[in-house]
Amino acid sequence: MKTFHAEVTLASVETDAAKLAALTDVLAPSEITRAEGFRHAADRGRFVTAHGLLRAALGMKIGRHPAAVPLIRKTSGQWVCEEDGIHVSLAHSGTYVAVATADCPAGIDIEEIAGSDALVLAREWFSPMEAAAIEAAPRVRRDILFHQYWTAKEAVLKAAGTGLSVPLVDFSVPPPDTVPRAITLLQPHPQLAGLAVASLPTPAGYVAALSLPHGAWTIAQRHEEAAALLSRCIEALR
Repeated sequence: MKTFHAEVTLASVETDAAKLAALTDVLAPSEITRAEGFRHAADRGRFVTAHGLLRAALGMKIGRHPAAVPLIRKTSGQWVCEEDGIHVSLAHSGTYVAVATADCPAGIDIEEIAGSDALVLAREWFSPMEAAAIEAAPRVRRDILFHQYWTAKEAVLKAAGTGLSVPLVDFSVPPPDTVPRAITLLQPHPQLAGLAVASLPTPAGYVAALSLPHGAWTIAQRHEEAAALLSRCIEALR
């Protein structure tokens, strides 16, 4: 069985103006343009923190200044590192961001748990097996379970690079577990074939999932302050 390795970093969204400025300084012009396009400061903060964090994590990994990391956005919207053999993914929700770097296709998602009509949404968006699992859960668990399934499915689509062009109902993810397990295709989507998914540890009120190819995984996860990791990366290169 092939072994895949990923590094996951979670961070709180920066709100300090000086720290946000430091993170913005290492972004590419296209990223700055996208950040400036957000009308709300909270959305800008999430974007800048996530991208600055990803650049810092990549800089530490490949020994480059975060501003020089070869990170581009494909026409599909997927962010890609042009360094050979390194795959990336990022996500943000509420006051947290999450980034992943891996030696294989990877997808990460994090969601703040919010009140919702979980069963109605599951019946509309999820496979029959997933909807049945949420219906069978105690009512007090349904919101959490819905978000766990949602993050798992989002992570899979990110790893596949398809986004929502593949309907969520066309595949099933296994029940939430920290042990990676293979997804089940209900319709033929070759991009998703061979992917697995697992839940990740998160702060209270959040759920997260990581998707990599099915196999043995080694995951190094840490909780960092984005600006601190950025500073440490730049200092290490001096």
